[in-house]
Amino acid sequence: MEGIRVVVPSVDHHQKTTPTFIPDKPVITNYVNDTLYTTADGSFNYPYAGFPSNDSINIKMKFEDISENPSFETDSAKVTFFSSDLQNGSGWNAGRAEKEIKIELKNKENE
Repeated sequence: MEGIRVVVPSVDHHQKTTPTFIPDKPVITNYVNDTLYTTADGSFNYPYAGFPSNDSINIKMKFEDISENPSFETDSAKVTFFSSDLQNGSGWNAGRAEKEIKIELKNKENE
């Protein structure tokens, strides 16, 4: 579905768990407040170029049908990348990672 608004309010960076440290919250939260929209085939691409944390990042996303007569319920998702997902890095460049996710929005109930 074209025109679904995708809002990325924040990206959480997490430190790796060790035998003496179990993180209970993000080390850094980057409030990006980015907004993009799905294309005609329902896809979108969100590039994030943040400095990598020790272990993982969680990208939070919110999906909203903002048409005049919304057909779908608002939904959200979290996409996690681990440092082990990074490829082709060298020096200061830690590499890059990609994930394809599939979100199926629920039909809005008639009111």
